[in-house]
Amino acid sequence: MSAAFRSDAPPAFVVVQAGQWLLLAEAERWAEGRYLAVDLLVVAERRHEAKGGEIDRVAAIFGKQALLPDADGNVWWAGVLKDSVKHTVGVSKDLREGIRLSIEIIANEVVERRAAKDLTLDGIDGQNLAKHSLRFLYRILFLLYAEASPEMRVLPPAPQSTRRVTDLTGCAS
Repeated sequence: MSAAFRSDAPPAFVVVQAGQWLLLAEAERWAEGRYLAVDLLVVAERRHEAKGGEIDRVAAIFGKQALLPDADGNVWWAGVLKDSVKHTVGVSKDLREGIRLSIEIIANEVVERRAAKDLTLDGIDGQNLAKHSLRFLYRILFLLYAEASPEMRVLPPAPQSTRRVTDLTGCAS
């Protein structure tokens, strides 16, 4: 595929079937080591034959209607990738702003607690405070992820009484 993308007239997309795997690659993303791969054996075993089900989706994703230009010269996959980049940029900007605000909140809390204890801010480096606030934020995010993913077994199981309250899938209240 790399040779195809480096040729004088490279294709926009390449589809390859390798055994049970179906791969779809686009030149720029292939160079970054990114591509779409589907295990056809898994799809066949699941037999999700309903209209709009997994088999229909795989056929639509890898079908010629998704990879060849339509009457207006537009390729469906090219539009999907373009929209994906726009969405990623927006999410990245929002995420960056959220992290900045979170660090600010944590650092301000440290300053307020020191003021409440009549401690000065002498010797506190703003960059160091920001670094420690970011580290604290990472710890919070890790704990939230670990709590939401009990299958990882990073945290001890919640006591039975807590499980009853937090189990939203059951009927306990």
